[in-house]
Amino acid sequence: MANTTIEQVKGLISTTESDPVVQNFIDSAESVVNGIKGALGGDQALWDRIELNLSAHYVAMRNPDEVSTVSDEMSGLKTTRASRTGKTSQLTSTAFGVIANQLSNGLIEQSQRPKAFISPL
Repeated sequence: MANTTIEQVKGLISTTESDPVVQNFIDSAESVVNGIKGALGGDQALWDRIELNLSAHYVAMRNPDEVSTVSDEMSGLKTTRASRTGKTSQLTSTAFGVIANQLSNGLIEQSQRPKAFISPL
């Protein structure tokens, strides 16, 4: 079961997506994280952070024409950024995808690359 909650994802990225849709993205992100845990190592806190950012990336990808706003609050200061995702499915199309991939040392991106294919003669 995923450790990331719907509330955490919605706290990271503003969205009008229904809770079941967000939960589906969380479950999908959990599957990706479970697939790289052995190669990545690390601890539960790292895996949870990757899962959260990858979930937010999936939410952002759902409506690429919408402008997403991201808010961070640290030491009493609040920063809000807006960005448009665009019509691409790459991890680099959202800050969340970039963060998830960086935290995974590039393993998420590597796992999405096509495998070598040798055609029969």
